[in-house]
Amino acid sequence: MKKCIISYFKDLVIWAKALHFSKICMVFWIDFITIDILMKDYGVTIDAYPDSLVIAYYFLAMLLFIVSSILIGLLIVLFMLFVNTFKVFIFGKKTPLETRFVVDVKNFEGKLVTTISDGLHDDYGEGETLKEIRKRENNPNLKALTWKELDPLFNGYYKSLCKPFEEIAAKDYIRYLGSVPPKRHKQGRFFVGECYTGTLYRFCFRYNDKHYSGIRCIRLSDEQLTSEIREFSKKLEQSKIKNNETKNRI
Repeated sequence: MKKCIISYFKDLVIWAKALHFSKICMVFWIDFITIDILMKDYGVTIDAYPDSLVIAYYFLAMLLFIVSSILIGLLIVLFMLFVNTFKVFIFGKKTPLETRFVVDVKNFEGKLVTTISDGLHDDYGEGETLKEIRKRENNPNLKALTWKELDPLFNGYYKSLCKPFEEIAAKDYIRYLGSVPPKRHKQGRFFVGECYTGTLYRFCFRYNDKHYSGIRCIRLSDEQLTSEIREFSKKLEQSKIKNNETKNRI
């Protein structure tokens, strides 16, 4: 077993020499060319070495190769860090450009005209600037907004779509229920399966044998929907009382 291991290590030393590990070690001022001198100048074969020396030389070569590789890697990393730091010091830190959305800020209806990713040119069409887009669309109210700036416009637009509930015919209620599989259907109320826009869906419900509908956010909880229906029913009762009082006066 010991002889097999020694033989194996001898083969590895020969393989290591073929890859010129000894020359790699010379770069780090290590005198590891004794084997080359003996083999080339004196014709000494690998068998002339003591087994312990062969094993020691092999492990030393491998250790030095690993250490040298780590050192070279660290030097490369340090050099790259130095180059990046030098660039930031000379040219300043560059922040990545944020995509901007061109919209009509005065009459926003949830529509995007186009986007600008490079800070100057249109991503679609012929690469027009914002000024050229305004001229083409004949709309001076167009502005390029970031998503953070655009979010309040979307929220305001969604809110404008959530108008008070309106009474609908029973056939429309049934049509909304059966056209596509409804969402959150229970106790006679449901969201139409097809979205209206974004997170807004048509919401339908029954109250006092009548049917009502309105655009609402599907993320509203059951408690929030129930609260809205109660507020709406109170207004219905108040309007009925006012109508009766008006009739009595007449």
